[in-house]
Amino acid sequence: MTGVQTNKPLEILVIDDEAPVREVMADMLAYGGENIGLIVNVTTAEDGRVGVDLYTKRLTNQPFGAVITDLNMPNLDGNEVVKRIKELSSKTPVYIVTGYEPNAQYIEKKERIDQLAPDGVIEKPFTMAKVQNTLREITSKICGTGAPLPQQPQS
Repeated sequence: MTGVQTNKPLEILVIDDEAPVREVMADMLAYGGENIGLIVNVTTAEDGRVGVDLYTKRLTNQPFGAVITDLNMPNLDGNEVVKRIKELSSKTPVYIVTGYEPNAQYIEKKERIDQLAPDGVIEKPFTMAKVQNTLREITSKICGTGAPLPQQPQS
């Protein structure tokens, strides 16, 4: 095992309206964290509104260390999730998950993402290497080092 060693679990909120995607991401975060020396606890929410409500409820007693949200969802999309989470806690790393759509709609969405400045974008399909690199980035941001932790090649 290489990477970050910590005794404190990293609490991550995963927000996605597609149950299979939520489950796969949760499993990959837990397994990927284990492989780089992190304990990762994942809580999931089925849409942006539920996710922001859950984040808000846990903010004072057991805050999430990071949020990973889908871009396209009903009720509250990923851009609005980023905006609201950053208003509640600007230091919480928030990542957007999106699929690549090579068209004008994708370009418009990308511009909106860039304006909100999430901490990162995870493009589908995501791989274990991408998930582990995201965990390293999150840990680096939380630890306040400002320098990314060593990354593994993405596949």
